[in-house]
Amino acid sequence: MSSVATRPLPVSPVRPKRFRSEGARLRTLEQKLNGVWEGLRADGAAECPLCGGAMELRAGAGSCSRCGSTLT
Repeated sequence: MSSVATRPLPVSPVRPKRFRSEGARLRTLEQKLNGVWEGLRADGAAECPLCGGAMELRAGAGSCSRCGSTLT
C-alpha cells in the first residue's frame, strides 16, 4: 500500500465585504455627494457619506451628528 502526500490547497485572500458591490451599481464620489445634497435640500437630512450617521442641514452646510463631518 502506498501513501500519497497531499499538500493543502493555497488559500486565496478574501476581500472584506465592504469592497464588494454585491450586484449594486457602483457610484462615483460625485454621484454619492450629489445624492447627499439632494437629501439635505429636499428633507433637511441625509446619510453621512463617511460614517452613515445622520447628516442635517445647518446654516447651508451638511453636518453629521455622529462623526462631526461637514459638507459644504
